[in-house]
Amino acid sequence: MVWVFVVACLASGAAYAQQKVVLDLERTVRLATDSSLTAQKYQSVYDISRYQYLSWIATRKPQISLEATPFLHERYMTQRYLSFEDIDEYRMQQDLYSQAGITITQAMEPWGGEFYGSSKFGYLHTFGEISQNQFMTIPIAVGYRQNLLFYNPWKWAKKIEPLKLSRAEQELSYGIETASEQAVEKFFTLAMAQDGLRMAEKLLASCDTIYAIAERRFNIASISKAELSMLQLDKTNARIALANARIAYTRAMQELATYLGMDRSTYLELEVPDLMQGLRVDTEEALRYARENNPRYMESRQATEEARRDAAKARVEKNLNLSLDVSVGLNQVAYRFVDAYMHPLLQDVAMVTLSVPIVDWGKRKNAYMAALSKVEAAERTRCDADGQRFQRTANHSGGLSRSTEHRGRCLQPDPAPFYQGTGEHHRPLIGSNELADRPAEQNRQPAELLDHLLPSAPPDPL
Repeated sequence: MVWVFVVACLASGAAYAQQKVVLDLERTVRLATDSSLTAQKYQSVYDISRYQYLSWIATRKPQISLEATPFLHERYMTQRYLSFEDIDEYRMQQDLYSQAGITITQAMEPWGGEFYGSSKFGYLHTFGEISQNQFMTIPIAVGYRQNLLFYNPWKWAKKIEPLKLSRAEQELSYGIETASEQAVEKFFTLAMAQDGLRMAEKLLASCDTIYAIAERRFNIASISKAELSMLQLDKTNARIALANARIAYTRAMQELATYLGMDRSTYLELEVPDLMQGLRVDTEEALRYARENNPRYMESRQATEEARRDAAKARVEKNLNLSLDVSVGLNQVAYRFVDAYMHPLLQDVAMVTLSVPIVDWGKRKNAYMAALSKVEAAERTRCDADGQRFQRTANHSGGLSRSTEHRGRCLQPDPAPFYQGTGEHHRPLIGSNELADRPAEQNRQPAELLDHLLPSAPPDPL
């Protein structure tokens, strides 16, 4: 009695551990878009692009930063010239330095450079026979710098960065729809496996009945040993088909449960929807939605703009590289902190850097020609891809209605099933002479029916 109680408890615990979930198609799609790893992966990829775009937006606004060297101590030997003795000598020097400053930068999008302003304060203490303190101040300094004149990177960034974000949004939508499509495919795979299991059970029951009748007729010498062996083979094949159907059903249930983020042992009960009838897709409308929502269109546009940007930069660098840095401000140095801000002096800096290739063996020219070729390749690739997507979209939209009608006819209930009706594939009537005349190859397996009812392979993405 104790063992019976333990076994009963274990069985009830196992049954309780297997959770039962009822799923319809709408809930399956909702769970796939919320909980599946595929949807979460596309969401993570979108977050990367979104944060990159927000970072670029932030660079267009004024940037304020604090730059400081709180403590710098140096002790070293330095060479000095003694004018009264006309000789050089090495002396030990020890310094303590500290400085801090606030810098403000603002991108100048119309020109392609950067405007900056700063305010700094520095302190220097020199050790030695005569120690002294010095204070250095820059109350204000403003300037403008641009690394490459005649090339505006901000202009190109304003074109490309929004394209990147739009592409990421479309990739997210496309990924969520892909996750929904995979969930729907796994849903109907489980539904077909469930029907296949039910058909295999009915087939085995039919074969058991036929074989039992055949054994009685064999005992009265009504059928031969070969015919009985053929019916026994049918029964064995039905058992194998049932075992395979159970394996396929268990695998399909586990795949769907895992894909939806559930435990593999979850028991799923499906509510299969009715077939959608009269589905029509207009080709022009499908093409318009494809251009608006397919991320491949946005990807080709982004590649073309990036190639044009690289070509514009290579064209400027081909002849010369000209940089500019101009600043003006106030500064002062004093031995007392108060005096460091009294009577500041004017400081101005103007620097133009020029780099002209004299002999580079065609390096910059070939780089420019490569950039131009990249632009041509991107444009041609975009045109070719647009044409291919146009053709695929037209083919899919035109064939979708025909495929829906065909599947509707396939999924309609057969008025004469293979085990009840009349015709080539039917179950022999008990006690009739058809039992002995029935060839084994007329035993239609559930796999053949599944191949007839399963939907065709999903089309390639547009």
